[in-house]
Amino acid sequence: MTCSRKIIIWDFDGTMYPIAPYDSEQYLLKIARTELPFIKSAAVCLRILLDQKQIFSKHFKKHYISFLTGCNKALIEQTAEYIAGTIPKTEIEHYQELKKCGWKQYIISCGTYDTCISVLAMLGISDCFTEVIANKFIYNKNTISGMTITVNNGEIKPRIMGKILDNRKNPGFNLSHAMAVGDGYTDLPLLKRVGTPILIDWDGKKSSSFNKSGFFHITRPSEVLGIINSVK
Repeated sequence: MTCSRKIIIWDFDGTMYPIAPYDSEQYLLKIARTELPFIKSAAVCLRILLDQKQIFSKHFKKHYISFLTGCNKALIEQTAEYIAGTIPKTEIEHYQELKKCGWKQYIISCGTYDTCISVLAMLGISDCFTEVIANKFIYNKNTISGMTITVNNGEIKPRIMGKILDNRKNPGFNLSHAMAVGDGYTDLPLLKRVGTPILIDWDGKKSSSFNKSGFFHITRPSEVLGIINSVK
């Protein structure tokens, strides 16, 4: 495994913070319930539970957008505050350290762009990242009216990152020159393509599922620094 260019690609949900028990999209739905009628609110609870159990996950985004359409966009900031609060300070400083050492950091996520960039801003690390690629909400004044889907599944992550990175700033680049960090199945297509694939497992429940993958394993994002030193 090698990383011949200083490029690291991060997933967001479950990678840059622990899911305990909600990821950013589940939490946004949870707090949006207060703006919904009773029957729809009950349907949101069921949809969150199914997603946590990874049941009908491929239909989640359709329901997510449907439930949130018409909700106030202020809910995004509330969600970002919750997510930012789950991240220890020790797990913030290493992004700044990577930037100081000349690493280009990207985030590619099947989740919500708006929440991700709000979290980065709250933590004061927005400038550590060259680009964030995720799905963006569409707004009608102060309400959510839809979403532009850019990263609809894990299979598309290698294609998107390959196109972004294979340009005149990175002549001759391919994904085997990069490092990537992810936490689950939607990250596998990208992890299998990069030179240094890293599986993060915050609570130790996933490692057994991937122990034959040949990936590096970490329990915190800051442990990436140790892997960088080991593969030099």
